[in-house]
Amino acid sequence: MIKRDWRLKTLGWGDGLVFVVALALYIKTLSPSVYTFDSAELAAGAYSLGIVHATGYPLYLMLAKLFTLLVPFGDVAYRVNLFSATCAAFALVVLRRVGLRLTASTSAATLATAAFGLSRPFWSEAVAAEVYTLHVLFLTTALLFSLRWRESGAARDFILLALTFGLSFGNHMSTILIAPGSGALLWERRPTPCLWLAGAAAFVVGPLIYLYLPIRYAADPALNYAPIMGVDLSTLRGLLWMVRGEMFADSMFGYGLAELPRQLFDFLSLLWETFFGVGLVVASVGAWEGWRRGRGVFVGLAVILLANVIFYLNYRVFDKHTMFLPVFVVVALWLGAGLKWLSERLPAAPWGAVVVLGLMLFFNYPRVDLSGNTITRDFATRQLRAVPSNAVIIGGWIDITPLQYLQVVEGQRPDVVLFDFGLYTLGRRAALRSQNAEGPARQQIIAEEIVQRVNDDLAAGRPVFSLGPIPLLEVHFALTAEGDLFRVTR
Repeated sequence: MIKRDWRLKTLGWGDGLVFVVALALYIKTLSPSVYTFDSAELAAGAYSLGIVHATGYPLYLMLAKLFTLLVPFGDVAYRVNLFSATCAAFALVVLRRVGLRLTASTSAATLATAAFGLSRPFWSEAVAAEVYTLHVLFLTTALLFSLRWRESGAARDFILLALTFGLSFGNHMSTILIAPGSGALLWERRPTPCLWLAGAAAFVVGPLIYLYLPIRYAADPALNYAPIMGVDLSTLRGLLWMVRGEMFADSMFGYGLAELPRQLFDFLSLLWETFFGVGLVVASVGAWEGWRRGRGVFVGLAVILLANVIFYLNYRVFDKHTMFLPVFVVVALWLGAGLKWLSERLPAAPWGAVVVLGLMLFFNYPRVDLSGNTITRDFATRQLRAVPSNAVIIGGWIDITPLQYLQVVEGQRPDVVLFDFGLYTLGRRAALRSQNAEGPARQQIIAEEIVQRVNDDLAAGRPVFSLGPIPLLEVHFALTAEGDLFRVTR
C-alpha cells in the first residue's frame, strides 16, 4: 500500500509539472486577442452561444462560453484562445498517462509527450481558438479508459469510455474516424449486455448535445450562420444537414486518383517535419515493438491512424494539416515505445531526445508565436472604421470573421452589413447539389445570386466595399481602391 501511494503521488507530481510547463509555454505564445478564420468565428460563437459553420461544435461553444465567464481577465477572444491552451495542456497530461501504461517508462512517456506538445501542428492549435485541442483531449481520454478497461474489466472504465466517446461527438463529428480503432481496442474484453446498455446510456449524452442547434436557432443569436448557409435548423432535415457537414460534401473524397500521390507526399512530409525526422524513425521502432508485444493495442492504434489518414488525404481543404492530429497522437505513443526500446540498449538515448526537443522548441517557437500578433484585430478595426454609414462589406471567410467578432462581441459598427461570400457559396453549393444541379450549373447560379445581391444593395443606395479584388466582382463591377478596401460601383 505504501508503494502504491508513493507511485500515485509521483504520478500526480509528474502530471502537475507537465500541465504547468505546457500551459505556461502556450500562454507565452498565445494570441492576445481575436485571430483570423475559424478562431474569430468560434470566439464570437462562444460569446453569443451562436450558430457557427457545420458541424456546429455545440459542446465546444458551451464549454468555451463557461470558460470565458470563469476567467476574469482579457477580452473574449483571448479567453477563448486560453481555453484552447488549457485543453491542450490537459491533453498532454492524459497523453503522458496513456504512454506510461504502454511503456511503463516515465522518461519515455514524458519525452514522447513533450515531442507531441512541441510539434508545430499541435502547438499552433493551442495558441488560438480552435476545436482540435479539445478533440485531442477527448481522444487521449478515450484511449486511457480503453486501456484501463482492457486491464481491469471494471464497469466504471467502460461507462466512462462510452461517456467520453459520446462527448467527443458533441465536439467534433470526426470522432467517427476513431470508432473502428476503439472497437479493436475493446475486442479482447467484451462487456456484458447490461454493461452495453449502461454504456449506450452514457454515450447518448454526447449526441444529444446537438439539440443545442435547433434551440439556439430558435433564439436567433447575434451570430447565426444558418440563414446564410440556407439551412433551417428547426427541421430534422436541416439539423442532419448541419451535423453531417453537408456544406463540405464536395471537399470529402474530393481528389482524383491522379492527385492522391501528391497528397500522400505532402502528408509524409508533414509527418516527417512534425517529429523532426529522427522522431519518426524512433516511432517506427516503437510501432514494431507494439506489434511484437501486444497486437490488440497495436491494431487498435493502427486503425485509428489509418482511418484518419485515408479520410483526410482525400479531404480537399487548404488547412487540413491540423486535422491529422489524431495520427500524430498515435505516432507519439509509438515514439514513447521506441524511446524505451532505444534507452534500454543505449543509455544516452534520452539525452539525445532532450537535444531534439530543444531543437523543436528553437525552430517551432517563432513559427507558432502569436503573442505580439495584433494584425488581425488591427485590420478588422481599420476596415470597420473606414466605411461610411450603412455600408456593405463583402469578403471571404478568412477576412470577414474578425469583423463579425468585433460586431457581435464588442458592438462595433452594427450599421454595417457583412457578407461572407465564401460561406454563402459553400451553403448554396450543398443546397443545389441536393437538387441534382451539375457542378458548373451550381457555380453559375451562385455567381448570379451574388451579383444580384450586390446590384440590389447598390440600387438601394448602400455603399458597397470588398475586402480584396474579388474576381467575380471585377467581372461585373468597377472596383476602386480606397485604402485597404475596394469600393464597388456599377
